[in-house]
Amino acid sequence: MDPNTKIKPEIGPEAAKSPASSQLEPGGHSDSAVNNNPWLAILRQSWLRWFGFFMLLAILVAVVVLAKPAVSSWLSASTGNKAAAQTPSASEEAGQSLPQVSRANLNPYLSRLITSGSTEPADFRADVITYTVQSGDFLFAIADKFKIKPETILWSNYDVLKDNPEIIVPGQVLNILPVDGLYYQWQAGDRLDTVASTYGVTPEDIILWPGNYLSPTIDIQNPGIPPGMWLVVPGGHREFKAWEPQIVRSTSGTSWTFGGPGACNGVYSGSAGTGSWFLPTASNWIVGNNYSAYHHGIDLYLTLGEPVHAADRGVIVYAGWNTWGYGNLIVIDHGNGWQTVYGHLSRIDVGCGYTVQRGGQIGLGGSTGNSTGPHLHFEMIYNGVRVDPHGYYSLR
Repeated sequence: MDPNTKIKPEIGPEAAKSPASSQLEPGGHSDSAVNNNPWLAILRQSWLRWFGFFMLLAILVAVVVLAKPAVSSWLSASTGNKAAAQTPSASEEAGQSLPQVSRANLNPYLSRLITSGSTEPADFRADVITYTVQSGDFLFAIADKFKIKPETILWSNYDVLKDNPEIIVPGQVLNILPVDGLYYQWQAGDRLDTVASTYGVTPEDIILWPGNYLSPTIDIQNPGIPPGMWLVVPGGHREFKAWEPQIVRSTSGTSWTFGGPGACNGVYSGSAGTGSWFLPTASNWIVGNNYSAYHHGIDLYLTLGEPVHAADRGVIVYAGWNTWGYGNLIVIDHGNGWQTVYGHLSRIDVGCGYTVQRGGQIGLGGSTGNSTGPHLHFEMIYNGVRVDPHGYYSLR
């Protein structure tokens, strides 16, 4: 063999599988270790895949949140413009503009309902209805039930109530107007202008009320309305006609007269009042009619048979039945210009000429006379004028 000839070493199978690049330096790591372990390779690939997925998801969420307001605004504007372009107005469909309606020609009552926001006057009532008084009813409660003023009920039922809220009794049939005002029965020779003037309204108020069924072109001075026909007078009003019995002192100053079986007509003497007022009932609750221009007293709560007390010291000038609707009635004259009235009693414990003390028992509460339930009708009169008890008592 030639000494210069180089001998190539043989490489066995094991050496071929271990290339020089796989040799490790001290402290190094070999990729072949990972490649040769399939579980580590799978783990590394899975982690990279999930990391990329969550990063992409986070980016998408951020884009949606930031772009949502702008997209919503754009969609709304686009939808509105499209709808406006595709939906013609009623005037465009008709090929002409809508006519302008003069409000001067509208019925003021119907116009008021329309402008209140309702599309149709479903709860509007133009005609007069009737109501039968039930046990426990009183003027203010009936008025509240039908959303009208108490005086409207009185002015619409004079033939039944005579302007006296104390004579309301179960079974009475009352006219109930659909609006505050009064009910007028047409008389022969009447004119719309004079009737309207009498009750403080205009002829148009009467003519244009739908329930009167009058022509808008009716002759005001000669309307041709048949006598006996009833008309609603919206907003109408009048003075109340006096119904209370008059309690007067005789010129001698020592005797009194008061109409009815319980009147005391003798000559009496007694102590004058103190001027300090005592509430005649245990409760200060008003349960029926309150003081008003047509009810010159208050209805105080009490139970049947509950004691009633004198509001101040004085002399009894009426003790007995009364024909004006008070039932069993007591009137005390206090000798200083004051008189007090106690109505609807179930029992009277005093008699004519008795001197009673402030707070002393004079009878028992009841529901006699024109009354729909137990209560005390109480009045205060000063120099012949009925005054409001609210000015002298704390009432509820």
